[in-house]
Amino acid sequence: MANITLIAAGILTPDGACARPADEPDADRDRRTLAVVERRFGLCLPRHLIADTALPAYVTCTR
Repeated sequence: MANITLIAAGILTPDGACARPADEPDADRDRRTLAVVERRFGLCLPRHLIADTALPAYVTCTR
């Protein structure tokens, strides 16, 4: 189900590859991905923590 959400948001293609342009700034890609994860799992990350603090982990799955 999470993949369907990521596909609908334009983050992944149906085959699981990254759908974002290769030259897209990392910050834009990360912000969009975190927004989808936040909505999907009902999370709330305070803006100041995201902007001013390094997150403890950021994991991606590649094929």
